[in-house]
Amino acid sequence: MYAQNSTLQETQQKEASIKIMVDDPVKSEHTRWNAKIILMSGLSLWETTDGNDPSVDKSTLVHTALRYAKDLTGLDFKNCQHWNPFLEIHYDRVKKDGIFSHKEVTVLYVPDLSDCLPSTYAWRDQWLSHKKAIVEREHRYALKREIARGKKEGLKDKEPGTPKDLKKDAKLEKEKVPESDESASKLKEMEKDKVKEPAKRRSSY
Repeated sequence: MYAQNSTLQETQQKEASIKIMVDDPVKSEHTRWNAKIILMSGLSLWETTDGNDPSVDKSTLVHTALRYAKDLTGLDFKNCQHWNPFLEIHYDRVKKDGIFSHKEVTVLYVPDLSDCLPSTYAWRDQWLSHKKAIVEREHRYALKREIARGKKEGLKDKEPGTPKDLKKDAKLEKEKVPESDESASKLKEMEKDKVKEPAKRRSSY
């Protein structure tokens, strides 16, 4: 008896759920609305902050799509004025026991992004500013390289010479020594000549 009553109740609940689905397919309390932008992953669930109930005014789903796109990608499509509803998909969601839970509607939009594109003058200004930023960055990088190169050269000058440099310095010093010896011998000869000249003069007298 109890089993019959339970099966009867389940049958009545299923019939009631089917009646809800047929009689009122988009009633707000049994429907979840989603908005999706074409080629964008994920679904954005409508929230009360987006505007009126989509069952009354579906244009509020545009605000849902705008909010989701900005949260997901950081892109702001508020300048886009034309949102074309491309596809509307209806789902009948059921619970684990098979009883109807709610209806879910997903509207797929194809936005006209021409209003979001900057003008030719704005493109030109953005390109020039981007080009200027690149030139300034390269100039700063070149200055840093020159400064680093100058520091390296200064450190090399302060370092002691290599063995080859030391050998060259020793050769130069050896070459300088004979020159000094030659000059000293010349001075001695000149002094001897000076001594000899007075002796000759005396002998002549």
